[in-house]
Amino acid sequence: MQRWAASGLLTLTLIVVATIALAISGVAAAYAYFTRDLPPADKLQEVFSPDNPLFFQTSRFYDRTGQVLLYEVIDPEGGDRQYKALGDLPLGVISATVALEDKTFFTNPGYDLYGISRALISNLQGGQVQGGSSITQQLIKNTLIAPDERAVQSYPRKVREILLAAEITRLYSKEQILEWYLNTNFYGNLAYGIDAAALVYFGKHADDLTLGEAALLVAIPQSPGINPATDLEESRRRGDVVLDVMEREGFITADQAEAARAEPLAVREPVKRYDIIAPHFSVYARMQVEQLLDQAGYDGQDLVNRGGLRIITTLDLPLQH
Repeated sequence: MQRWAASGLLTLTLIVVATIALAISGVAAAYAYFTRDLPPADKLQEVFSPDNPLFFQTSRFYDRTGQVLLYEVIDPEGGDRQYKALGDLPLGVISATVALEDKTFFTNPGYDLYGISRALISNLQGGQVQGGSSITQQLIKNTLIAPDERAVQSYPRKVREILLAAEITRLYSKEQILEWYLNTNFYGNLAYGIDAAALVYFGKHADDLTLGEAALLVAIPQSPGINPATDLEESRRRGDVVLDVMEREGFITADQAEAARAEPLAVREPVKRYDIIAPHFSVYARMQVEQLLDQAGYDGQDLVNRGGLRIITTLDLPLQH
């Protein structure tokens, strides 16, 4: 009897072990399938390397005072990019971004299960693949997913984003992820990154943004076609929505929200991005800079095109006029 009992126990144990092994094998196979074409998570370091031709900063030429912009060297395919460290950004920019895009960002594992579930239910009811993406997932889409895949709405791509988001969260700090995210978002009007957006729409750097200005800019990436240059009234309305979300989620008080809504927003008029002041002089100055850099052992043309240089020329603009 004991021999039969022992034999039965052994058989049961083998069945349990086999079942677990099959489950693990199935999970491993599924993981291998969804990650087969994914870039490694540590590739983000390469994306933000100065040597990466896909990530650059815009060079600018100024008059002798350093105040009048003569010429922006902007690649029409790449837009305008200015990098800004997270520590240089006001709290309003950070809080508005997290409140609107991913309120559990600082505690989630790279993805928001509640947001994903809510989006899945909506998708099942409407038959359309919708959002639920965390800040980390959006960073992946902006930087690691091939451009021709980014607009494709599919469940396999979402699964791949989630797996990669978990790995990126393991490798990098939340602060680093948020800094990269804020520097790669598209804010309309050829502006990539929050600092380029602040310069385009308000004529100031992002570290000088008020809460009201930050709320207005943070709303843009969800619909970049709606921005202060195309529809100022709707942009203001969407900025107020951001303030409502921030207040509801406890990022700001009701008084702070009310004060931000009452701010006079000095939005710049739409400008032509490729106008050059004193074009003959400016183009000559660019050629001279490229030659000087070549002589110093650099690739002058490449560094001017994407090196984020600030170049003060000898031009006296009133005398030029």
